[in-house]
Amino acid sequence: MSPAWEHLKDLQPGDLVPPALYVLDYRDGERPRWQVQAVEELDSGGRKLTLVDPDNGKDDLFADLLPTVSLVVLTWPTKTLRTQPFLFGTSFNTLCDLDQQARHVARLATR
Repeated sequence: MSPAWEHLKDLQPGDLVPPALYVLDYRDGERPRWQVQAVEELDSGGRKLTLVDPDNGKDDLFADLLPTVSLVVLTWPTKTLRTQPFLFGTSFNTLCDLDQQARHVARLATR
């Protein structure tokens, strides 16, 4: 069972991803509060979740005009993949394994 699946299987639009699930942080180490923008149930028994950073640019004078940083997570009971971040409304083309990434980050934290 994918550990990420347990955190993502019941989320609905507007929900925040639980902080226990590492999704992605920025280069400066800031970890966004990823929020579910959209959910699509997949015929294969999985889910496609579009996540956005609700705090991106909020302190900017032109925050309402800035595109939102987002990513897509594809999750099934046995595997969870995510895209690289992209601007909401554009496309993506790369996937990485979220569970594998979490294990890698945990190993780095113990060094």
